[in-house]
Amino acid sequence: MPGKIEIVTELLEAAAATPAVQSAGRAAIATGEKLLEGCSLLRTIQTVAIAIEKRVDGVLGASGESKTIEEALTKPGRFTYDQLTNYLHSRMKRLGINPDDIPLSHPETQTLFLQTVGRTTRNLSLSDDFTRSYSHYAFLFGQMQDAGRQYTTLRQAMSMEFPELSDLNQLAWHGGRKFLARKAEYKPLLEAHDAFSHGFAALPPVEQDISKMAADRMQPSINQFTSAAGMPNIRLIITPPWKSMRGGYSRTNYLKVNLNTLSSASGQRAVAANYHELTHVEHSLTETWAAADLLGIGPDISRAELNALERHINSSLADTTSPEQQNGWSATSLAYRFYLEDAMRLRNGVRLSRAQTERAAALREARINYKSPEEDMHAYINNRLEQEAFFTEHLINATMRHAPQLLK
Repeated sequence: MPGKIEIVTELLEAAAATPAVQSAGRAAIATGEKLLEGCSLLRTIQTVAIAIEKRVDGVLGASGESKTIEEALTKPGRFTYDQLTNYLHSRMKRLGINPDDIPLSHPETQTLFLQTVGRTTRNLSLSDDFTRSYSHYAFLFGQMQDAGRQYTTLRQAMSMEFPELSDLNQLAWHGGRKFLARKAEYKPLLEAHDAFSHGFAALPPVEQDISKMAADRMQPSINQFTSAAGMPNIRLIITPPWKSMRGGYSRTNYLKVNLNTLSSASGQRAVAANYHELTHVEHSLTETWAAADLLGIGPDISRAELNALERHINSSLADTTSPEQQNGWSATSLAYRFYLEDAMRLRNGVRLSRAQTERAAALREARINYKSPEEDMHAYINNRLEQEAFFTEHLINATMRHAPQLLK
């Protein structure tokens, strides 16, 4: 697999950038490789691209001070709040997106979020009981990982000496312990396997306790925010650290945040991740309202109209062939039905404006053509759904730095 720098170079060239941008990009990549070590691939791409645009476009150069690529990468605090927000807005406009059409870009919505969800997330991440619980969980998780590595290494080494151990499923057989107990030479492997199994079994209860603690404390503030912002009810789910995604959102209105993200310093990563995902919540709501407009649904929606709305939305999306959707009245389908009822309650028969309708059509097209980072990184970062979500995420990060008192 190519390295981060090669991928960034390929993406920049594929973006048909101007020669000036390409030149600055090559210079940034040549001089900034060490600065980018340890960053995620997506963060690397974003950081380099933003730094390049800052240097070439001169958006942040109003003061006349030269901003080098290295400064942009390593000293973001040198830019004022107005410079950062003006830059982010201008970048969206260059993409053909009016930032004012995005509800979560509005300052009053950001303030509301930081005073509710943001404040609760920060307090949770800094609380003594959460910190102790997470530290204990992280210790157990590390022990389990170490035991797993030891078992894997030992099994691979012993399978060369004892070919009968080459079957990777040997220990899953009924009576596998009796098989391993036949020879004293197998004892170290049995002990390593037991250590891994016991470590793995010890995680779920601790994980459930800390996840419940986090969800119980954060859910009321999420309810408060969504109610005030005119969004549907959302249920928070805390996902375990071994899941790579820092957060997520499902069509059945589950908001997911990774336990590892919550444990970050001051909870700021989790605050930003939640705002990113709430932007997707707003996307889904706007698309749903647009579909209701198209079907001519009024304020008093009938069961037949609700069925027609669900069929229309499902038929327009690329991800509706899942078993949950095929089963009709499965748990997932029921949850989605409750979501549609809530969305129609909030709509109350009011039609979208022309600008909102046009945006909804663009969002729907983006959802149909959506590609995950694993499928197509270039398509992912150029998808409108993600462009808007990362825009609001950068905005909330800038607001947190500018007005940290909103979190206290």
